[in-house]
Amino acid sequence: MRETGRLVLQGKKHGKLKEVSDFFIPANFPHVIEAVHTVTGLDEETSTYKTPSLALKLGHNLKKMANVVECEAMMSGDKNALSNVQAFKQICDTKWSECVSPQALRNLSEAKWNSPQLLPFAEDVKKMHHYLDSQSKKYQTKLEEEPSSKHWAEFAKVTLCQVILFNRRREGEVSKMSLNSFILRDTSSTHPDVELALSDLEKSLCKHFQRIEIRGKRGRKVPVLLTPDMVTLMELLVKTRRNCDVLDENIFMFGRP
Repeated sequence: MRETGRLVLQGKKHGKLKEVSDFFIPANFPHVIEAVHTVTGLDEETSTYKTPSLALKLGHNLKKMANVVECEAMMSGDKNALSNVQAFKQICDTKWSECVSPQALRNLSEAKWNSPQLLPFAEDVKKMHHYLDSQSKKYQTKLEEEPSSKHWAEFAKVTLCQVILFNRRREGEVSKMSLNSFILRDTSSTHPDVELALSDLEKSLCKHFQRIEIRGKRGRKVPVLLTPDMVTLMELLVKTRRNCDVLDENIFMFGRP
């Protein structure tokens, strides 16, 4: 909404695009392109956008808005508005790829060419894992001795962080792990037929790790591996949920008290 709002305000400055509906009049397409170039900071001499990603996003936003306007015109029976927006969509499909998107995509790719790749030092990673281990033991002891919502919340944060780092998953995916996903996880041993296709190392790993499948980006199934230590920590979280004011209606494994 903010991105589109900036485009609408820019259009109003020139007087041609006074309302949102004016953006979808075919004759105004050049003014729409001009407004997009201004908002995204196009330097015509160097053909570079200040914010190339915004140029691409505005293209997607305009197409979504055009679809909304088209549906409203159909429902209201406004044939003039309907023909305008349909013509705009045809022009946009043809001309947008000439006027905006190629240069924006080029700017994005060129910006990555010489950008330094930052990698953590092994000592830093080691220090972080030592810190997480110490914090985990600290709050585990506190939670076992004195169950409280504060200790449970801190212990859940540290455990969640360990699972995210170990699996290198998006924090949003792991943090939304459901309680049932953990409780109903498959703890059975590997099927003998499956083991025939595994190496000795893979067989050992199957015995060592437990696997949970959670909902990932765009509804995709995402596997999460848990070490025996992680399983122990998460079982303690489940065991102490009710005593630490985590509601029974809270479906999340790492729910807030």
